[in-house]
Amino acid sequence: MSETQPKYIPQIYIPPLPSVLVCPHCKRQVGMRREGADWREVYQCQEHGRVTPMRSAVSHRGAEWPDWSAA
Repeated sequence: MSETQPKYIPQIYIPPLPSVLVCPHCKRQVGMRREGADWREVYQCQEHGRVTPMRSAVSHRGAEWPDWSAA
């Protein structure tokens, strides 16, 4: 190879992280139920009530789960 040509750099595939619907305030997973005559989806957080969820790869468990990260 001549020095003017770049060397081949292999591409590494990193799969995307799975995402879930979470509360935008506390990042807990939200529950979904259908209501009304048109069966629209309503999402509800345990702490914040009705919310408009967002997709996130980060989700927190509720306060009922102990945090052992510092143990």
